[in-house]
Amino acid sequence: MAKIYADKSEHGKLRVTFDYDPVVVDMIKQIPGRKFIPADKGGPAWDFPLDVQVGRRLKESFGRNFIVRPDLRQWAEHEVAHAQEIASLAIADSADLQALPDALPDLWRAVHVGPKGRGLPLEELERIIDEEPDGSYQTADIAYLAAADNPLNGNQPGLGKTLETIASVFESGMDEGPHLVLAPLSSLESVWENELRQWQPHPVWRCEGSSYDKSWTINDFLGTEGPGWLVCNHHMAQLVLPKRGRGEKPEARPRFPELYELEWNTVILDEVHKAGFRDLDSNMYQGIFKLEAQKKYALSGTPVGGKPINLWFILHWLHPQKFTSKWQWANTWLEVIDNGYGKSIGRIRPGLEDEFYKAHAPYFLRRTKAECIPWLPPKHEITVEVDMGEKQAAQYEQFALAAEVRIEDEKLTAFGILAEYTRLKQFAIAHNTIEYYYENGTGERKFRPIPTTDSCKLDALEELLDERGVIPEGKEQVDVTEQVVVFSQFSRVIDMVYAHLEARGVRVAKLTGKTGANARTDLTRSFQAGEFSVLCMTTTAGGVAITLDNADTVIFMDETWDPGDQEQASDRVHRASRNHQVTIYYIKTKHTIEDYIRKVLFGKENVNKIILDLRRQGLRATEKA
Repeated sequence: MAKIYADKSEHGKLRVTFDYDPVVVDMIKQIPGRKFIPADKGGPAWDFPLDVQVGRRLKESFGRNFIVRPDLRQWAEHEVAHAQEIASLAIADSADLQALPDALPDLWRAVHVGPKGRGLPLEELERIIDEEPDGSYQTADIAYLAAADNPLNGNQPGLGKTLETIASVFESGMDEGPHLVLAPLSSLESVWENELRQWQPHPVWRCEGSSYDKSWTINDFLGTEGPGWLVCNHHMAQLVLPKRGRGEKPEARPRFPELYELEWNTVILDEVHKAGFRDLDSNMYQGIFKLEAQKKYALSGTPVGGKPINLWFILHWLHPQKFTSKWQWANTWLEVIDNGYGKSIGRIRPGLEDEFYKAHAPYFLRRTKAECIPWLPPKHEITVEVDMGEKQAAQYEQFALAAEVRIEDEKLTAFGILAEYTRLKQFAIAHNTIEYYYENGTGERKFRPIPTTDSCKLDALEELLDERGVIPEGKEQVDVTEQVVVFSQFSRVIDMVYAHLEARGVRVAKLTGKTGANARTDLTRSFQAGEFSVLCMTTTAGGVAITLDNADTVIFMDETWDPGDQEQASDRVHRASRNHQVTIYYIKTKHTIEDYIRKVLFGKENVNKIILDLRRQGLRATEKA
């Protein structure tokens, strides 16, 4: 076998050269990330991502025939030591922070004590620090985030990712410059603007209002000398297609080109799983990818979302030179299944779990509530199964069999499998009626299904609320003694539940995507102050940037296909800020598509496989097998 020589290329790749040997070529082709370099471009050679794991794979494949040049060896030794340091911080109980105690002493005291620290008076904080000089897990996280290159903070919700990120910027000495935060609209003010103003000294700009207002805010930020923070919605970094004339094929361009006029000290992408990071060609991904930064941060309490391949898209944004190919990464770590209709990517390959997490430790921080705050009781989850009434069952089965149903004098049809299962989920919740409306712009009269109170789930919800004493026997409202949060992915279901409970005399409020930022803040404060018993919320609107730990009960009227949505939502109640038992109820209609959703959420089946196989095999969710 020919000798294989490895060195660093001038383009920052791990370059492999050797005298031609067909055996060696076949072995090289088995290693992910390879790219052949022809003679006219500096070869013949093979380039790989400059990554320690790739080097180890090559060494294992070629043994003594693998010769490492001095420059590459020096780089590898440094990388290995750095990776070991970072990996140790990822599992450390605490760390000594160097810059933060002097730069932001108030924030340092809070994170030194941990999640409970932020609400304590100064005297109490100093007493605890004197008695317990070793810092909390958050000090280790901050040291990790400061030392790592472009890290992903994947800690479970409620463990303080926002404060850890702010603190790590100052711990790493990168605060003196421009910083861009991209986050969901619901968390711009309630989380990022408020936390930044409270804990660090640099000015903060928050983009809001019309496109003109946002452009004005960005330009005002750019025109100000000195360090500062610009807080924007995810979609402000999205590329857009301009209007095109006949025969033209215009390229997508930035919605706000001002964001690309400078290199940011840091770009922080919060709730990255909500930023459309599942399609490399999407205008959202491409827009965020084009932002230039000395350091990138990604934050998400549910970065995988039930599919390990989702992690690759985040890692590719953070480290495009190392995580170059989705399919090569998937073939290395995950189960790739070809079922004759196409390839699907599943879980981590059995036996590779330990190696997987070890290999990704330099890039991905992940802690759970159980390890960080063991004094907080785990969630108690209960599934409540219900049977549909006669009218609701007839409507559901009619649609399930024919993908259409007649409601009053209108025929409701689903075009496409995605629309079909969405309708099935709606009919599994309640019997529906028709609402007419006029389309904006055209004025065309249209109709849509609206859930009614003829609902097996509404009956179960009332029973659960009655057990908690929040439904009055007469017309007078009862005092608020128990508080409950009710979730549905459908805003019309929330509207129906809210109206019904209000008519029953329940002290109730609702929060949906239509709720403005100020009203959202007021609702949260009122709920935490004990002014009403039930808060009805859509899963997406209530899944981030809100604390509702006054409640002890969460009820899901339905579930999305992504288990992370339910986890994020229930974590609004199950938080480290209060030591209490939280009970989660999932109301599920028996013998419907919700049976299949449960299988998906428990990891028993692949989402696409279930939906497409149901169609291909002529099955419907009415089957009771």
